[in-house]
Amino acid sequence: VDYAKKNPGKIRCSSMGVGSVGHFDVEIVNSLAETDIPMVPFKGAVPSVTAALGGHVEAVASAIGPLIPHMRSKALRSVVTSIKIPEFTDVPTLTELGYPQELLGIWFAFFAPSDLPPEVKTALLFLINTILQTFLNLEKTRSVSGLTTGW
Repeated sequence: VDYAKKNPGKIRCSSMGVGSVGHFDVEIVNSLAETDIPMVPFKGAVPSVTAALGGHVEAVASAIGPLIPHMRSKALRSVVTSIKIPEFTDVPTLTELGYPQELLGIWFAFFAPSDLPPEVKTALLFLINTILQTFLNLEKTRSVSGLTTGW
């Protein structure tokens, strides 16, 4: 934060695009920390992460999943996260740094047509829950995301 304040505009941060969660997170940091970190929009997470790995930008605001392998290999390091990550306990959240607000997080949902028959909805919910509860999938989710699932 000190470097960003002393060097306005010098830390460029990629995101998945204009209006993405990463875009809003960059603006949250700029607002709370009174910095000028320009957001560089890309068409998705992979190009935004690739830009950071290639040195085209100095930072990336992304969901944690695509960054975990690069954090493990030390190609990238996390500076701040929206929640505590068990594998990376040394990475602070904004509130741990003394700011009054956290970063936004990314949530996922399953959608279906509004006129979905009740029996199909019941069957889908059963299947989705069964898949999410399967030990193999929970372990895979943990290994890819670094997060503990809440279901």
